[in-house]
Amino acid sequence: MKKMAVLVGLVMLLALAGVVGCGGGGSDGSGNALSPEDTVKSCLEALAPETLDKWFSYLVDNEGNRESYEDVKRNIDGVDSMEISIMKTKLVEQTTDEAIVEVSYDTKFNAGGNTIENSFKERFFLVQSDGKWLIENNEEIEE
Repeated sequence: MKKMAVLVGLVMLLALAGVVGCGGGGSDGSGNALSPEDTVKSCLEALAPETLDKWFSYLVDNEGNRESYEDVKRNIDGVDSMEISIMKTKLVEQTTDEAIVEVSYDTKFNAGGNTIENSFKERFFLVQSDGKWLIENNEEIEE
């Protein structure tokens, strides 16, 4: 039952925190900057116990995101496996230093024999920093 509470807590954190790299946030590992859409996809794909530091590297390093990282880190310990399937991304707006990306994705978490599946639709707000796109904030899209 405790693992189920951990899963529910993690799902709630994902919905609130967004998230959402080995080569550094916003780059493809060889130093090339990712597009805003690819940054969001890479961030979400990195949300797993073994790649949590990679996930955080796609976020703007501020107090709110550091708190989200610590919350996810505490809650992710009881998770046996995680899957995130990106359904669709859409670049809504982009300037030279800001972008908005909408994404629909499915999550599947397993812990202690329990599985929780959810679908999310979120809007991610990105900023450019040192030539790389980083996620500043996100919000759930109500339908």
